[in-house]
Amino acid sequence: MEHEEPADWGWHGETGKAGRRAAWVVVAIVLTLLVGNHEGRVEDLYVLGTAALLVIILVWDIVRRRNAWRSR
Repeated sequence: MEHEEPADWGWHGETGKAGRRAAWVVVAIVLTLLVGNHEGRVEDLYVLGTAALLVIILVWDIVRRRNAWRSR
């Protein structure tokens, strides 16, 4: 069985600037879930945790790209 490389069929592993911008939009959309008619606040912790995790990943990516020898 022969292994196919992802680059052979057109995928190179990155979504580029559009993907990074879309991720920030997703963070904003997730934060809009805080507004609503719910009474309990436990779900707010999960929403904030998810948004915080996404922000941490995005900031890590910014720092990684800034310090990269060859940034894409």
